[in-house]
Amino acid sequence: MFSLFGNKKNTATVSDEIRAWLEENFLWLIETFGTAHFSESLFIIPSESNFPFLDLTDNRQFDGFFLKLCQYAQLDGSSVWLKFFDDSDSMQFYFWTSGVEQKHTLSTFYRNPGIGEKQYVIELSTSLLKAPTELTSTLARQLMYVKLIKDGHINSANPELAPLADLAAIFMGFGLVIANAAKPITKIGYHNSPNLNSDETAYALAMLLKATDMHDHAAIPFLNTEVKDSLKQNLKYIQNSNADTLITQKKVSECNLIFNLSAQVEDFRKRFKFHEALEKADEILKIRPADGGTFNVIGYLFLQQKKYKESIDFFNRAIEVYHNYDAAINNRGYAWLQLGFFDEAYSDFESAREINPENAFVWRNLGVYHLMRQNYQEALSFFKEAEGLNQQTELIHFFMALAYHKIGDSENAHHYFTRSKTQNEFNDSVLEYPLI
Repeated sequence: MFSLFGNKKNTATVSDEIRAWLEENFLWLIETFGTAHFSESLFIIPSESNFPFLDLTDNRQFDGFFLKLCQYAQLDGSSVWLKFFDDSDSMQFYFWTSGVEQKHTLSTFYRNPGIGEKQYVIELSTSLLKAPTELTSTLARQLMYVKLIKDGHINSANPELAPLADLAAIFMGFGLVIANAAKPITKIGYHNSPNLNSDETAYALAMLLKATDMHDHAAIPFLNTEVKDSLKQNLKYIQNSNADTLITQKKVSECNLIFNLSAQVEDFRKRFKFHEALEKADEILKIRPADGGTFNVIGYLFLQQKKYKESIDFFNRAIEVYHNYDAAINNRGYAWLQLGFFDEAYSDFESAREINPENAFVWRNLGVYHLMRQNYQEALSFFKEAEGLNQQTELIHFFMALAYHKIGDSENAHHYFTRSKTQNEFNDSVLEYPLI
């Protein structure tokens, strides 16, 4: 009789489908951003010691507050343009650059359509300045949009961006403010709903505690009742040895090892130590033999050494793993281009652009294609698109300079060649700077 109760299986507060999505993306976040910040900011407590800014309507204090948030998010805030709208009377605002009206909202995020340093725009309601918890939660999520999009981790049109931004914010330490600000309406008529509901947020917090082997007292005292009860149930489930979960110490360690190895590969690549980079990439493949991302990285390492046929082999292997892998398809196109197979190159570029029109490297490579076909004005237009999407796109300044040089615009050619050299692009062995 009593065994019937003893065998009752603990359950999570989320469905199996949602739980799988949360766990898979949590592990992806570890592989992408690592776990070093866990020891410093597993849970950022919204206290005066962490945020000593008593009047956020004061510009200087708000600037300090925003800088602090960016530090926690491990993000350079210089790419973000903050705008405020007065929601005290109108309950509406406009995308000021495009004239699209938005009603009943407290914030929004979009790309800055102009080319400049601040490529992302976050618009905030002035009423948030008097609600620090809601403001912190809102800005943390919006900053995650920037973090995820800026380095090409996800397309801004991807329907998973919003919930992934919430999960990333929790992962980076903002879990408590996200949980405590999880209210569907913060004032009459204004919606500020999180993209993960309270149960999903609680499961994300439970994953953090499980991954770091922390007890619930690290979070429980700071949570509202609804999330607190859900967290207790989820933590009981995820810590059960019979739980059907991906979040194990072994898996967390493996993902963190892959993050560290990937960082070493990138460091060696930037220093043109290709042999060492390939050795580290091989270590990843020993852990995960069919890793499409690593196949793409190895292909890129061969590409930089002008070993184009070898690079194509690895890009093909990456595409076999992920059929819609825009980065690998684009890279393969660039290798075809260097071999003189223009049709194959153009086909790959167009395929990659259709999959992800925000991949700046695709636009850059389309520009290179037209540059090699001596269509200099068309090349320049593609380079400008690439620069608008991401000013840090490798070699973009060199190629823009070369296009300007070809059309006889010596002033802009000199400007971009100077920027190219300043950013050390000229160290690449394939580059030759014309005398202008």
